[in-house]
Order: sequence, then structure tokens, then C-alpha cells
Amino acid sequence: MPRMELVPDNWELTNEDRASFARYGLDAYQENKEGPELDEITETLVEDFLADLMHLCDEEKIDFHRALSVAQTHYLTERSPG
Repeated sequence: MPRMELVPDNWELTNEDRASFARYGLDAYQENKEGPELDEITETLVEDFLADLMHLCDEEKIDFHRALSVAQTHYLTERSPG
């Protein structure tokens, strides 16, 4: 899988860009877990990824639910117009 290029500091990210970053992460997750890159994003893939991310947060002593709450706030802010 080719590496994504770094985002310049002055680049204004769009929600499409953010979705691309997430897709890239899920592609890497799928490839490492089950083989070739995925053809489609499924709810099961997202659920498995989130569950494994929760395990990682446990190991790293990160409050997953707090991080998810902050992420929800960011998401809502990014989705709101202007």
C-alpha cells in the first residue's frame, strides 16, 4: 500500500480528506489482519477496528470513551457549515 503524502501545514482539510485518511487506516488494518486491500468498507470491519482500538487503548492506558467523546465533538464541528 502506498504511503499517503504528508499534509502541508497550510492545507485546509476537507471532510473528504478526513474520510480518505480513515479509509487509508482501515485499508492498512484490513491488509494486516486478513490479507489484500479491501474492496468496500463494511460495518463489521469498522466494528472490529473499533474493538481492537479499545484493546490498544487499554494497553496504553488511554480512556477510549473520553477520546471517542472528543472525536464526536470534532466531527460535529467539522460537519457544521462555515
